[in-house]
Amino acid sequence: MIKTRPCRIVCAVLMAAFLSVFLCTQIYSLDGHVFDRADIISQNDEEKIEDAIRSCMKESDFDFYVVTHSCKINENSSYNPDIYTGEDFLYENGLSLSDDIIILIITYDHEDDIYYYDMYTYGDAFYAVSQVEANRILDSDSVYSEIKSGNLTNGSIAFVELSSTAATGHLHAPWGKIILISGILAAIIAVISCLFIIGKYKMKIKATNYPLDRFCRLNLTDKADIYTGTFVTRRKISTSGSSGGRGGSRSRSGGGRGHRGGR
Repeated sequence: MIKTRPCRIVCAVLMAAFLSVFLCTQIYSLDGHVFDRADIISQNDEEKIEDAIRSCMKESDFDFYVVTHSCKINENSSYNPDIYTGEDFLYENGLSLSDDIIILIITYDHEDDIYYYDMYTYGDAFYAVSQVEANRILDSDSVYSEIKSGNLTNGSIAFVELSSTAATGHLHAPWGKIILISGILAAIIAVISCLFIIGKYKMKIKATNYPLDRFCRLNLTDKADIYTGTFVTRRKISTSGSSGGRGGSRSRSGGGRGHRGGR
């Protein structure tokens, strides 16, 4: 019969309890996708964001998280140790940089009552969402205007939906902006082309004015076109007696062409 010391039993029980608490904490912390650390989102709004995230996760293979943080933003400093980043969220919740995750972090400056936000992508999400698409998402009216005005629920939902659309390759620039920008560029190119052509014609029309009065004595009072004369060339063609009539006809015809050419 093997005897077990009481201290080993106690240590085993404590270790098991510690592991259970640790695993339960991890499972509970990752059970949801909204982490309101600043306590600025109501429970009802958290559920709305959670529903939107679950709906978007069915369409893509990425995990979406919305995190809030409260601190004083020092805009005059390039380094602020109180800023909460995506890496901080990963490390706190046992996630890694290789996980396919898209995170929206909203920082609340409680002193100035201003909301700041940023986007973090990891794993395949980093390559699925380009920098251009990320800027388009963050600058869209449905995200920027809502979050800046304090409507975090609508802004977060819009962010998740746009990020999911971009991750699946279906995010495109608004057609209205494309048409407007294309029209402006076409108008600018057309105006530049017209000015260039008009400038070329003006250069051809303009001729150098020769200053006659500086190099000679000239008093030009009138000008007119005057016919001075006609220069006629005649050519005699030698022919035999049997073809004299035809030769005369050619001579007159030749003379007529010479006359018209001389005028």
